[in-house]
Amino acid sequence: MSLRPLFVLALAAFLAACAGSPSRQEPAPVVTPPGESGRPAPAPAPPPAAPATDAVTGLLARARDAREAGETERALALLERAQRLDPARGALYLELARTHAAAGDGAQAKAFAERGLLYCRGSECAALSRFTQ
Repeated sequence: MSLRPLFVLALAAFLAACAGSPSRQEPAPVVTPPGESGRPAPAPAPPPAAPATDAVTGLLARARDAREAGETERALALLERAQRLDPARGALYLELARTHAAAGDGAQAKAFAERGLLYCRGSECAALSRFTQ
């Protein structure tokens, strides 16, 4: 008996099994670490605002004390520092306007008051608007 027909039959069965329809399974997603895919990693969350707020509050108090003591240059330096930390605080612009007015610079007092009107709340707005008239 020849093995050739048996071999041909086994080969045909094997090829028929291989020629079946491909599986419909989705490929697994490729996970790449941030920064390796060419896309930038998401930005980290901003730090809490409390430390800057506390620093600005302290600078405002020190500037107010300096202005009341007649040290307008020192007060302005403290206020400029506070402004770099929190440029959107109405109370800061009010204190800048008061300090420039105390230094005899009405034009600067008015300019800071007008800018402060963008950020003021409550009674700050009324006080700032008095400098703009």
